[in-house]
Amino acid sequence: MEIKWTVKAEEDYILILDYLLYKFTIKEVQKFVNKTNDTLLLISKTPLMYPKTRKKNIHRCVLVKQVNLYYRVTNNNQIELLTFWDNRRNPDDLKY
Repeated sequence: MEIKWTVKAEEDYILILDYLLYKFTIKEVQKFVNKTNDTLLLISKTPLMYPKTRKKNIHRCVLVKQVNLYYRVTNNNQIELLTFWDNRRNPDDLKY
């Protein structure tokens, strides 16, 4: 299935990469990028493998213990990436 990034997902991903670049080495940043790419490939092949959240048709994937990826499968057979969520943030602020 085709993966479509929302503007929010792109912004969140860039913010996480910026944070990683500031706090860690390039090696750790590359590890996160590779993990994300591998996970997106897996999601594109088997989009329903990750559990749904309480919100209808939204799935949650734990990329690393600090970051979750939220996505949904649309009616036109696309995977829409909604947000990359830093789990250290307040969960009440989570908006898809």
